[in-house]
Amino acid sequence: APKVDSAVVRMIPVPNRIGTAADFAHFSNLVRDAFHQRRKTIRNNLKGIADDEDLQAVGILPQQRAEEIAPELYVRLSNHLVAKG
Repeated sequence: APKVDSAVVRMIPVPNRIGTAADFAHFSNLVRDAFHQRRKTIRNNLKGIADDEDLQAVGILPQQRAEEIAPELYVRLSNHLVAKG
């Protein structure tokens, strides 16, 4: 008989640490646009969607690249833009 090792893995969900997007479709589109051209700055990728003031209002530096920005900041930015109208 083959030797078999087994183990039990318990997975415990962590609380939602990044927040909740007020408008998921807006959030999804924002993230897609942010990563559209990876080597460009967030300022360039979100031109016409968010200006420097919007980015800085939620703690994003306009010269950052999409991959350098924490997920919760995308949620904050999306919510900021939705609230702004």
